[in-house]
Parts: sequence; C-alpha cells; structure tokens
Amino acid sequence: NNEEEFYGEYSEFVDKESRLYSGLISLPPGKTYMSEILNLLRLQPLERGHDGIRNPSEQGVIASVFQRMKAVPIPLHEFPIAMPWSTELNYGPSNVRSDVWGYHFARSFVTNNPHFERLVSDGNIVTKTNIDIVDKYQWLSGGIGQWGLPGYGARNDTINLLVSNINLTSVGTALDLGTSRGRVAAILAEHGYQVTTVDHVDRGATINLKGLDVEVIIGDAIDFLIHCKGVFDLIVVDVHDNSIEVWKRIWRYLPEILTTSGKILINNYNLHDNPEWRDEKGVGRMVEHLSNEWSATILSYTTPGLVLLERKV
Repeated sequence: NNEEEFYGEYSEFVDKESRLYSGLISLPPGKTYMSEILNLLRLQPLERGHDGIRNPSEQGVIASVFQRMKAVPIPLHEFPIAMPWSTELNYGPSNVRSDVWGYHFARSFVTNNPHFERLVSDGNIVTKTNIDIVDKYQWLSGGIGQWGLPGYGARNDTINLLVSNINLTSVGTALDLGTSRGRVAAILAEHGYQVTTVDHVDRGATINLKGLDVEVIIGDAIDFLIHCKGVFDLIVVDVHDNSIEVWKRIWRYLPEILTTSGKILINNYNLHDNPEWRDEKGVGRMVEHLSNEWSATILSYTTPGLVLLERKV
C-alpha cells in the first residue's frame, strides 16, 4: 500500500511496522500530547490547501506523535476496521477472530457502511432504532456553542427551539444562511424541506450533505441575497458577522425572498451580551427597528439568543 494514503506528508515519521492509526486513543490520567503535536507541526507544517476532510495528514500527525510517545497499538483482530467498499472486515495479519470487542466503521459520517447493517442484523452490535433527528446530526455541530467561531454550530437547545417553531406538517422550501458543517441544513432536509444553504467557505458541507435534498452554495451571503430569484417558506440565519452594518444589508433583502406566511429564525439575537462579542449588535438592533408589518418573538434570551420573525396577518 502507498503509505501516503494513510499518513499524508507525515509518512516518513511513522514506523511502517506498527502502522499506528488515529481512530481510537486511550490515555492514562495526566497524559497530554498537544505539545508534541505542535512540535511536529513546527518541524513539518501542513501542506497548503489541506482541508481536513479528504486529506489524511491529521492521521499522519497523530500516528507520528503517539509513536514518539511509545504508544501500544490495539491489534486489528481485537478492533477490526470495516471499510464500506470492502466485502470483508480487516482483522490484520492475525487469524484470531474470537477477541473482537469493537469495530471501526470507516467513512460512516459520509456514506452507509454495509458492515454496520450486517452486524446489527446478526445481533453482534445493538443500536437505536428510532434516532432523534437532532441527535442524529450531533456530529455536525462542531462544538458546544457557536460564539461566532467559524465551523461551530448552534447548541442543542437552540436547535430544538428552532425545530419546534417551524412548520413540520406543511414543509416547503428553506434557506439556511451560514451552512458551517451543515447540521441545520441536514435537519431541515430530514424533516422534508427542500433546502438551499449558503456559506462563503466549504467546511465539509458538500460531502456531509450528499444524498439529502440540499443545494450547497459556496459564496457570499449578501451577494446570494442580491441575486436570488426564488422565494422560501422558511429562512434560518446563523452568520459569523452580526454587526449593525451587516444586518442593515441582510435585512434589506430577506423580506423580498420570504413567502407571505413564511418564517425567519435568526440566531445570535443577543450575542453582544458576551463581552467577547460586544460589537455583534446587528440582530438585536434590526429587531428593535422592525416596521409594523412584522412581529418578533424572542424564543431564547440565553446568549447567543434566538428570535422568530413573521409577517402580521
């Protein structure tokens, strides 16, 4: 096998005999490794253009660092790898098949893994049969709260509030401004919405949302709004610049692309209550100056805050 397929530009730092892998790591109390990672990155920086999705470099970094720390690998006959494109589990060179206590289902976030389905069917592993949609896409959240950080999604309480305030009996078209990794877009699509989602960079959403009824657009949100020809029954906005000037521009176009009975849900209503984001007053200021045509319902005052906007009947 080509070692660069597994370790990227760090293949020369990895012992080809141990073939360490980054999938599962167990550390004793008090053991840390970030300083070793930083040392390696100083020695061999990531190649320009690394996207953290298709590149194996992160695996090479982890394998290199844990090798330096004299890590003991878990043998594959105890923890085989289930590749979705392979007909057999990979147990490594051993003929032992009786010591398995876990499985690594490769690429499961982006594609179905038939090994998983077979092992569930055979009763070898147990999984939930009724998975809540919000929980199903927890892996796309990126963290425990946005706080304006690129790639970090809304918290579960915010997501649940959002879902409880959208129309689930008569779904239609939805616009998600601020895709991030694609969690909101995926949840809306799972509920039956035809989703268009926009972000100025691709944080993995194109791959993460593949197979769902979602159009992923990589571009500036305001530029999209200016040139948008369609209308939407639901608009969800969670962008990373919530300044007053930005929201003056956003609000100029949002009403034009919302159906008469549509809803707008906006995250970061009072993000400015956090001292670190004290200049992010755009959503709150926009809501304060709404015309009489609109009603605003503050769904959550817990920072960053969530607001629902609807046209008055």
